[in-house]
Amino acid sequence: MFNVSGLLRPCVRGLVVLTLLAGVLTGCESNPFLRRQAVEAISENDLGKAERVLTQAIQQRPGDGLAQYLMGTVRLKQNRNLDAQLHLERAWTLLHGQPLRADEVDPVPAVLDALAESIYRQNANAALIAMLQSSASEYGKSRDFVRQAEYLLKIHDVDGAKLAFHKAARLSDLNDEQPYLRLAELFESLGDKENTVASLRIAYGIKPNSPRIIAWLAKYGVQAGPGVEIAPDRSDVTPKK
Repeated sequence: MFNVSGLLRPCVRGLVVLTLLAGVLTGCESNPFLRRQAVEAISENDLGKAERVLTQAIQQRPGDGLAQYLMGTVRLKQNRNLDAQLHLERAWTLLHGQPLRADEVDPVPAVLDALAESIYRQNANAALIAMLQSSASEYGKSRDFVRQAEYLLKIHDVDGAKLAFHKAARLSDLNDEQPYLRLAELFESLGDKENTVASLRIAYGIKPNSPRIIAWLAKYGVQAGPGVEIAPDRSDVTPKK
């Protein structure tokens, strides 16, 4: 078990944002204490200190998945991408399937985001494609297909990205318009007006009061109002638990 209320999460744009709060302290040299020190050091961009305390934490408990994850994010910031990959793969192995309390955040999605970034930076496209497919197949959540789509776009696999975004949209929460907006962005970048508008109309049905969606529809000559919305296609979708 682990107790976290947030995570260091490298987003798909390659930025690293600090949101981890360490677990309950059980002693001045406990791993939760060392993780907290590392988080504070990372937030201050003191990567040397973060590396030192995380090295101690991992030496004390090689099976500390959160420490492995944090070391992976440090290595990413140091552009030591292969080292980052190794730590993040270890973290994924350790944290996968760990039971969570109701108030705990699942760290695995953030680990996978960071892992994808570490592989992408090595220009290891075949390995990246395999990792993205493996995680999407394993977890089958909307966020897993969004991750897959974002990185497939980065390596210029437009058809693969379209398919992944469609899967993300079909698996998304009924109140989540974001996958449809990402589809609209993709279709717009390809000059596909018909599918851009169709994606926006689905997003409008989910968030009819969104100024962004209303303005975007107007750009294509579509006036927001009754009848504009389109129901999303959720056929052949079986979300994983």
